[in-house]
Amino acid sequence: MKKTKKGYLSLRDESKIYYEIAGQGDILFLLHGNNSDLTYFDSQLPAFQEHFQVIRFDYRDHGKSQNARDKLTFSILVEDLKEIMDHFAIEKATLLGFSDGANLAVKFATSYPERINRLILNAPNLSFEGLHTIAQIGSILWHGITKYLPFMEKEHRVAGLLVEDLKISKRDLRQITAPTLFLVGQFDVIRLEHILFLAHLVKNSTYHILIGQGHQASQKKPQYFNRLVLTFLEKSTKGGPDGEN
Repeated sequence: MKKTKKGYLSLRDESKIYYEIAGQGDILFLLHGNNSDLTYFDSQLPAFQEHFQVIRFDYRDHGKSQNARDKLTFSILVEDLKEIMDHFAIEKATLLGFSDGANLAVKFATSYPERINRLILNAPNLSFEGLHTIAQIGSILWHGITKYLPFMEKEHRVAGLLVEDLKISKRDLRQITAPTLFLVGQFDVIRLEHILFLAHLVKNSTYHILIGQGHQASQKKPQYFNRLVLTFLEKSTKGGPDGEN
């Protein structure tokens, strides 16, 4: 493993954000999912840092990071990501997001399109209806349970992301011009038709269905997942995505 730079970044609101940086080259952010942390991508880091400078961080209220505020929304996380990019003088970057991390990547891309090189979106759901029914029920129950337990204030804020309306319109999605790859498991908690709907709206995009896989395909089949991502990044560098959209 190559040397990794680790540390904490103090945001303007005094929240402390833990980050790790490894590798050299173009910037690649890895954005983890709900109630997780940057270690989710441990199986991706060795392969990706051979080609990119990989930046991972724990969102506020996640992992080793702190939240100085009493709320947590995707809009807040978007501004956190922008502040991190500004701090490290990063003009543009490629974003790879998983689940809520993919939602964050889309929200960021529609807010600051000029800061995006490419997008890899693994199992995003930009609307609650994008989830299969069992996942909807689980999200509602967890959000409700944490609401009434005073010692779970942080968990309730995090659970709120699961049911938040991202307020991203069809017009917003059509205005994304960065080369984009959608990845979804055949047996994902995200509805396949939702991914196809998003891929249709994002014009410069392609999609890949991970056969036999569920929501955490990047962990179950990391070599397969990593190869798909690196192939897309290589092709998009040479002139745009090449796929099935």
